[in-house]
Amino acid sequence: MRKKHACEVASPIAPLYGLPEQAVREFAQLFEQIYSISLDPDEAAFRARNFLNLYRAALRDDGPAGTSHAVS
Repeated sequence: MRKKHACEVASPIAPLYGLPEQAVREFAQLFEQIYSISLDPDEAAFRARNFLNLYRAALRDDGPAGTSHAVS
């Protein structure tokens, strides 16, 4: 498990990562189903935000092969 930063320890999960708590719970459930690894809520929120950032970067407006995908 990764080392937590000071701002992560002191803050609640949803506001810190900007994700609804239900989304974090669902991500943790999917992660456990796929990888058989259980994540604590902080780690699940961190990984969910990273996954969302990767998705947004891959499908930004000037996306692959000149395609245009609007992601908000």
